[in-house]
Parts: sequence; structure tokens; C-alpha cells
Amino acid sequence: MTAVRTILLAAALLVLGCPDPPVPPEGDLDGDEWPDVTDTCVDVDGDDYGRADYDTSGCLESEPDCDDNDVEINPGATEACDAADNDCDGDVDEGFDADGDGYTMCGEDGVQPSPDDDCDDTDADRNPGVAEECNGIDDSCNGEIPADEVDDDGDGVMVCEDDCDDGDDTVYPGADELCDGLDNDCDGTVPDDEEDGDGDGSRLCDGDCADDDPDRFPGNAESCDGIDNDCDDTVPADEADDDGDSYRICDGDCDDTAATVYDGAAELCDGLDNDCDGSPGADEVDADGDGVMVCENDCDDTDADNFPDNTEA
Repeated sequence: MTAVRTILLAAALLVLGCPDPPVPPEGDLDGDEWPDVTDTCVDVDGDDYGRADYDTSGCLESEPDCDDNDVEINPGATEACDAADNDCDGDVDEGFDADGDGYTMCGEDGVQPSPDDDCDDTDADRNPGVAEECNGIDDSCNGEIPADEVDDDGDGVMVCEDDCDDGDDTVYPGADELCDGLDNDCDGTVPDDEEDGDGDGSRLCDGDCADDDPDRFPGNAESCDGIDNDCDDTVPADEADDDGDSYRICDGDCDDTAATVYDGAAELCDGLDNDCDGSPGADEVDADGDGVMVCENDCDDTDADNFPDNTEA
């Protein structure tokens, strides 16, 4: 019976001048799985809508089917989020673009997600058609965040925002300069006072009072050199050389008011402890108080009436 109906349908279509009827499904040689038709209706998928390239006046629904191989696609179907024109109106997935950016999350060829899919249908600024912005977000929906859109050190500034060292949270554009020898504010320079020119481990901003002298920096021990070694703005009193004999009190100068007195000086006939050994020379005495010492040729230092150039009596 089915074969006869197929022959009659073919004859009717030939008389009406319509295109050749579709070939029965593969393997259906006797046509017993051929869909039901009404008059001249060709409705392969059985959804009551006929093929668009045949006369559809005899179908239960007169509007032509845009895909007669899929029962879920016809003018009476409800549009679904499946990358197909379910209702045959010429538009695909209408009503499934919540943010109105022209992209849906319906997939491509039924595959979800698709490279052409919207990855966030609540944000019109995120879809495959936009350029990446410096915001730490996958704007273009390619599944990746650009390498320069990171803030690994957590300082609130990304590499694409000109963070010049994303491994140090004290370094970013606009940061306060610290006394650390780094370009904290990313302006391309390190302040001059953050240098350690003498390599003593202390910078000018640390209080180094002489960055060209490695023996002068805060906390250094004072040396007997007449210099402010510890940068406290003072030179210890015992580092003075007031008499200009090139010997300081800290060098063992026992009298910094006499240039002839210092450690190791030659003893002079002056009654002074010139060599700072704790006592003048043995002949530097005036025991009788006549004003002349033994070293000045006092021949009797026990008699005040005997001394050189005295008047003979």
C-alpha cells in the first residue's frame, strides 16, 4: 500500500510540475517508513509542516518547514537555545542574549561552550568580539586572562597598569619612595639619597653622613681619627688635637695644650712629661726652688743660692 501511495504521489507531483519527491530514507527500499502525506504534502519529519520546495497547501499547517529533517524545527516550534532557527523566522537563538551584545551562550552546532559563545551573558562588555582591557578579566571569552593582567604581589596594581615589579608590593606607580634603593614609584629612577656609593651598607636616606667614606655610617664604632664615624654629628672629645702636634688624646697625648707633649716625644728640659710616660725626666727638677733645674746645669739643687749665673758670694 505504501509503495502504491509513493507512486501516486510521484505521478501527482509530475503532473503539477513540482520538483522530484525526496528519496526514501536509506535502507527503506520498499518505502514502508515513508511519512504520511495529505494530498500533495511532503512532510518528511512528520511535524505537520511540509517541505518548502513542495506545495504545502495539502499539509495540516500551510507554512513551509525550513528543515523537514528535524521535527523540532518548524514555524510553530518554540525557539530554543541550541544555535538553530527553531521557529523558521530567519533568526537564530533570539531571546537568549540577555545582555544584548549580539552573543549568546547557546553553543555552536549543539556544542557548548563554543569559541563563538558569550562567556558572561550578564555583561555586554564581555564577548568574543571585544578587545581585552586591563582589568584582570577574560573580556574576549577565549578562556584566558592576558599575562600582563596580573597582580601577583597584591599591591592593587597590575603589570598592564605599569607595575614595574609585580613581585614586590612596595613597588608600583604612585607608591611612596622608600629608603631601599628601589624605584618604588616606577618613574624609572632611584632617588639620589637612596644610593650607597661607598658600599658600607648604609644610604644617605639611612643617615649616612658621608657616602664616599665606608668608615662613616650610623652605628659604626668611633675611631681615633678626629672624624664623626658614627654620623651622630659629634666628634668625641678625646679625638681632639688642639695643640696641633698631630697626636690626639685618644692617641695617648697627655697634654693637648702643649705641642711638645705627646706619646713618644723626646724629653725636653722643660719640667714637662714630654713623652707621656707619667713623669718628667729625672734631671728635670728644681728641688731647691731657685728657678733652675738640674738639666739647666743647677750644680746644687739642694741650695737655692747655687745656680748658673748667680752672683758669687
